[in-house]
Amino acid sequence: VQRLYGFDASAVQAEVARRNHGNVGRAVSLSQYLKQLRVQPDFDLITMWDVIEHLREPGRVLAEIASCCRGNPVLFVSTPNALSEHWKFRVKTALGLEHTFSPWEHVVYFSREALESLLRQHGFEVILSAAAACYRRPATLFELARRAGYLLAAPTAVTPQLFVLSYRRRAA
Repeated sequence: VQRLYGFDASAVQAEVARRNHGNVGRAVSLSQYLKQLRVQPDFDLITMWDVIEHLREPGRVLAEIASCCRGNPVLFVSTPNALSEHWKFRVKTALGLEHTFSPWEHVVYFSREALESLLRQHGFEVILSAAAACYRRPATLFELARRAGYLLAAPTAVTPQLFVLSYRRRAA
């Protein structure tokens, strides 16, 4: 039997997700969520879509995932690319445009290498890391240019969005 589980720190977002998946709760950590469930499910896949850059202590969260999960779950992490943000800043500055980093929103920026390193430090073995596809929005000229930009940047170090697929190493 396949079951989907999930949690979000936002009560509103958790409620939206719960409408489609009953095992969604409002929690700020995996351990808090597992206490709410009152069971310890085996997770085969854990996804963090645009989550890790919002965490003040991403290493603590990865350590918690590694310690709370039985078996060897696959972990998928997608995040904006720090190198892309660096180049956006440089280009906007050169054009006289304002570029701001929002520390209340994205508190940590990762390059592919930094994210892979963080995962390895917390017991995860990297399977694959690459450019993530851009989220699709309604078709406009800007959206078409954005999609083209993603395609052109995907094979480079400055891809706007990246992902790492990994699994938890077995304890020795």
